[in-house]
Amino acid sequence: MGYEFMYANAEIYQSLFARARVMIVFLGVLLIGLNWWWARSLYGSASGLAAAILTAFCPNIIAHSGLVTADLGTSLFSLASIFFFYRFCEKPAMIRALSAGLMLGLALLCKFTMLLLLPLLILLGIIYWLLERDSFKPKALGSGMALIFFAAWLTVNTGYLWRGFGTALGDFPFQSQLMKKVAQSLPPNLPVIFPYDYVRGFDVQSASNESRPWVYLFGKISQEGWRYYYLVAMAVKMTPGSLILILAGIASLAGRRKFRGEEIFIIGPAIFFIGIVSLSPKINNFGIRYVLPAFPFLYLLASRPLSGRVILKNWQKALVGAALAAHLVSSLLSYPDYLSYFNVAAGGPKNGYRILVDSNLDWGQDLIRLKKYMDEHKIDKICLAYFGRADPAIYGINYQLPFKDSRCGLLAISVSLLEGEQYYLLDGHTLFLTSPGQFRPLRHENPIGSVGYSILIFDLTNNPAFKNGSVGLEPLLPNR
Repeated sequence: MGYEFMYANAEIYQSLFARARVMIVFLGVLLIGLNWWWARSLYGSASGLAAAILTAFCPNIIAHSGLVTADLGTSLFSLASIFFFYRFCEKPAMIRALSAGLMLGLALLCKFTMLLLLPLLILLGIIYWLLERDSFKPKALGSGMALIFFAAWLTVNTGYLWRGFGTALGDFPFQSQLMKKVAQSLPPNLPVIFPYDYVRGFDVQSASNESRPWVYLFGKISQEGWRYYYLVAMAVKMTPGSLILILAGIASLAGRRKFRGEEIFIIGPAIFFIGIVSLSPKINNFGIRYVLPAFPFLYLLASRPLSGRVILKNWQKALVGAALAAHLVSSLLSYPDYLSYFNVAAGGPKNGYRILVDSNLDWGQDLIRLKKYMDEHKIDKICLAYFGRADPAIYGINYQLPFKDSRCGLLAISVSLLEGEQYYLLDGHTLFLTSPGQFRPLRHENPIGSVGYSILIFDLTNNPAFKNGSVGLEPLLPNR
């Protein structure tokens, strides 16, 4: 359907996406505002300003605020659901429980991984009760959670217009092993109280997660992945200033005799989101966007040293101010390449693809630049191995795939494919699947240019390693 839509709307394809991105930008603004409001109400105006600056000038949040994906919406509504749940625990009331349930339902509509919010909210509620037993009763927690989950259930069904609600379990053509086991353990005539497409979507996503795609880290490709992948991604993709402030926020909690219950709603989700994604074997190492929901909570924690609760010496105040300024400068200097941002400790964006690839630096943002590069260098046609699903011809690029007999003179290749990622290549209306590491021999060649930080240009004309200007690849098998 996506390809049919693309070709049917080829002339206005870019403008359609530009309009769609406006909504994501709007959600990004709401995320900044909510983080400002929460930090301000918890720690004071200085912390509110710091949290807003950290969020608004985070290269990763800026990058994903311009992409039509579920990641930014997921970050916003997961933050909102926990914020309103915190407000409910602080002062139990029906309207606060309903607000938390609405935000939870919107988060569930954004992404299936937000089902993790269900046990997280229960866990946060129990911990808050243990810390604040004198003011928060278990009866209030139980009734509140029931109302929150009911409101979330209504929101999810309403989001799908109640289509397929009540479909018998036996009528679902489940593909994943998980849902097949569930179906086998329950009566086939049992009505499912969620929309048909929501359940089918969860099943398809589960089936996809049961496969083991090839992933990349530090020049190596693997099907097993790495538990520390997301910690590495955060270390190289977050600004040094924000990392310093997050560490300062953690340090400000040390040595306290009693932990404040309200702060568990900040620290708990950050640890939970990062930990569950890192430890789960079913979540693949594709990009920092999978831990993006943890970022607002980390920035709330980073704003804590500016609150009145923390007494800082003059040199510590100077360090906090310098870190905040460094975060701002790092963001401004990375314009407009926010998606491919890597901090100075990682060697900057030019070195980023040697550490991480995939959505960490490439979402097709340099395809338009490639057209400009070809026009400036008077290149009529180019061999192209592009890491994306859009047809380059939509952007006016005259290209061919680098098959064995293509006789490529110039080759433009996305760094994700160069480093060995397995992905699809589009040739007209035909889709092909690459083999893992298929383009890695080119890593030993020197590119003659680059387009942004995600596409490299190689001249193969007089290169003895590639006969007849070909990359020596067999035709790729069509994806079935």
